[in-house]
Amino acid sequence: ARSDQQELYLPSVAVFLAEMVKCFLSCLLVAHAEGGLRQGVDAVVSSLTESHWALLRLTLPAVLYALQNNFLFVALHFLPAAVYAASYQLKILTTALVSVIWLGRRLTLYQVVALFILTGGVALAQYKDGPTKSAANDQPLIGFLAVVAACCTSAVAGVYMEKLLK
Repeated sequence: ARSDQQELYLPSVAVFLAEMVKCFLSCLLVAHAEGGLRQGVDAVVSSLTESHWALLRLTLPAVLYALQNNFLFVALHFLPAAVYAASYQLKILTTALVSVIWLGRRLTLYQVVALFILTGGVALAQYKDGPTKSAANDQPLIGFLAVVAACCTSAVAGVYMEKLLK
């Protein structure tokens, strides 16, 4: 998506289209599970109209995942790909922290050490040794904050879904 002239796409449109593809594929899977297109449509319509509370409870993770996708596009715009990829590993750390706080999980000593090593690796990926030639849109702070926001939204959505399913 990086170009000196013009963006090849709008990130918001890419996220919207990805969500629509997921919605379409989900409907196809429901139709297959229900034994046909008509039965699938009936099942989707009834689940949307009859169970408002279940629909409302599942709206939060859906919105959080859509936000996460937008944050990831922002991060990709402002960070080099290698730094983005290394920084996005913080998703493991944020998910572990949210699991401990929200679900009361306990981490073993090995897991805690692994999380510290992971955090150190992400910190090293942010460090630049000497002058480097970078693109005009490389703004590491904005990109890193977008990655952290994406990690947090993903962690909250994932742990919330786990809590719903238990």
